[in-house]
Amino acid sequence: INDNCKCALNGLYLPYEFKLLLRGSRDGFSPSKFHSLCENKPKTVTFIKVKKPIDFQFNFLQNPSKIFVSGDEILGGYNPIIWETTKNWGEAKDSFIFSLKNKNNLIKDEKISRVKQIDSALNYGKNYGPSF
Repeated sequence: INDNCKCALNGLYLPYEFKLLLRGSRDGFSPSKFHSLCENKPKTVTFIKVKKPIDFQFNFLQNPSKIFVSGDEILGGYNPIIWETTKNWGEAKDSFIFSLKNKNNLIKDEKISRVKQIDSALNYGKNYGPSF
């Protein structure tokens, strides 16, 4: 297959252009760095690679939850609208979060969760990185 054909095939299977906006290992993991590089960017996908097992608690809309992430997992989310720190919450009905587990170099146990509260689907707080 020549280069022209490869480009045409890529367009058939992946008709989107991806641009890496932030890489934690390169740019750092601070919320201020996230907002400086991702503010006002629409249609973003967040990927977080978890290498070691973690057990943590978080509070979301006053509902404490405890989760366990087993390691060798990719967590992430999709924001169809822009990130903006001028608001507290972003309204997005098409936003979602996902989990992909890696077992023996194969993706297993993939999960996707859709928005339940559209008016507070995204946390825009300047003290937070991407929050769904």
